[in-house]
Amino acid sequence: PAVPTVSVMKYVARCEKVPSIARELAKQGYKSTYYYGGDANFTNMKAYLLSSGFDKVVSDVDFPVSDRMSKWGVLDHRLLERAIADVRDGSSPSFTVIQTSSSHEPFDVPYSNEKLDFDKAANAFGYTDEVVAQFVDNLRRSPRWDNALVILVPDHYAAYPRNEEDFLKRHHVPLVMTGGALAKNHRRIEVPMSQSDIAATLLGAMGLDHSAFRFSRDVMYPGAKGAAFFSSIGNAGWVTPSDTLVYEYTGGKVINGDTDHDVALTQLKAFLQILYTDFEQPQLLAD
Repeated sequence: PAVPTVSVMKYVARCEKVPSIARELAKQGYKSTYYYGGDANFTNMKAYLLSSGFDKVVSDVDFPVSDRMSKWGVLDHRLLERAIADVRDGSSPSFTVIQTSSSHEPFDVPYSNEKLDFDKAANAFGYTDEVVAQFVDNLRRSPRWDNALVILVPDHYAAYPRNEEDFLKRHHVPLVMTGGALAKNHRRIEVPMSQSDIAATLLGAMGLDHSAFRFSRDVMYPGAKGAAFFSSIGNAGWVTPSDTLVYEYTGGKVINGDTDHDVALTQLKAFLQILYTDFEQPQLLAD
């Protein structure tokens, strides 16, 4: 999970001790590639990805200059075109991560939807949604679809509307799993989870060990109750099936949540304490 006041990626020695899906899948013969249209060295991201076990990082320097004309580098449709060509023609097994960036200020995209033209940000989100859908459709028409698992998840604080002040609404995002590798019955799972739970859930579904992921829960495990943690500078949130809580830890007060929040507050404080201990002294918890 993200440490509220620290960027783990900036600490190379610590990054090497963080478990990763890419590293675990490499043990099973998977080749992994990370796609990002911007500067992969931003905030030490490339060093983090390579230390996490990715075999290859595709970024702005891998595209012609004519494709790097936006503030954040390569626009999403060009990035996804490159990714689908590689994935469709590549060899199995492979693990691919694609990080989009066009739904980010200044929201300048080559797209116009009359239903979204009231706001540049909404139009930019619509653009990214459409090119991601095209990627999935292209993959569906390829021979690789039958064995493909596609996971769609938002990555951080970007949200619409931009002035949303309710922390729970701002951080509540969907996780979508689709692809030919899934069983045909559609399911909606209401168990609360964080992005960090993707690791145990994915590896658990594949029958692979995920014990290295100390902060990850397999939400598909029978009887899993689940819990979601989120944070920003000054605040942290905790969501369970029975409790919701946002705590302003700089001021030491609950700013919204259930009326009876003592249990959730204790759990959140304990989680934060363990998270910081893990960052500063990972061997302590491992022992």
